[in-house]
Amino acid sequence: MIRPLPPGEAVRLSTLVDYRPGEVASRTLARHSGTNVSVCAVPSGVHLRLPAASGDALLHVLDGVAEVSLHETRFQASAGETVAVPAGTPHTLTGPRGFKALLLVLRPLQRATW
Repeated sequence: MIRPLPPGEAVRLSTLVDYRPGEVASRTLARHSGTNVSVCAVPSGVHLRLPAASGDALLHVLDGVAEVSLHETRFQASAGETVAVPAGTPHTLTGPRGFKALLLVLRPLQRATW
């Protein structure tokens, strides 16, 4: 189930979360079988140092500019741009003036052992 999106309506994803001074706001849209889809708002001044994720991730910037660091590489991603973060890669995210993003995380499915 995809929530809180109304079926059959166009929605601007950046309106689903608001900036909160000093903290990250997020809203989960879907979670199923190792896949997580959420929208987040990272206000200015917040620096996220994230450990190696257990799954591949796509960060699609909806509003503002995200400063991203993967391994030793630093770059910016603006609204409309997407960053791929491979599983197991430590990374950092900062928004000099804040940014909103759609985050899609794909974790490998656990296989049954018989």
